[in-house]
Amino acid sequence: MALHNWIYGGALVLFTTTAGIPKLLVMPPAEYLAALAELAHLDVAGEHVMRALRQIAGWLAGPSESLALTPLNAAAIVVLIRVVLWRQAEPWLRLTAIATLVQHGVALFYASAGRYYYLTWLLTLLVVSAWVHGEGLDIARRRFPRFADRVAKHPAGLALARGLRRMGEMVER
Repeated sequence: MALHNWIYGGALVLFTTTAGIPKLLVMPPAEYLAALAELAHLDVAGEHVMRALRQIAGWLAGPSESLALTPLNAAAIVVLIRVVLWRQAEPWLRLTAIATLVQHGVALFYASAGRYYYLTWLLTLLVVSAWVHGEGLDIARRRFPRFADRVAKHPAGLALARGLRRMGEMVER
């Protein structure tokens, strides 16, 4: 991209020049500090507090941009943090979780339109799936044994297991 800018624009630009545009940087760090100051003065409906809440809600809505998925996405963020701290996780998974959390950090400051964060949420799904396989299913089985048994015996789950087993056999050939 730097070469493109040099050839067609006549300027060597190594990094973006749009990082500070107010339409993109909708919630700079100073705004979060102002929101904390408002909260310290018990102004829970202050302008900066409301802007911070809207930004965080937009981030947690994810690529669906639906606030109904906010709790699920918040749980996914908790799982990312868990994987970063989980000593038994493979190093590549921990590294992916750290990189994904860094990407989520960008969404706290910049425009939170879903299309800008598809890769971030896809990596979140990848890490959460690996965690479910490595630790999450065992937790679910211990805490909710009857529910886990019902899911294990459900026809759709059995069909999926058969299909995955066949696919695994095909790959091993």
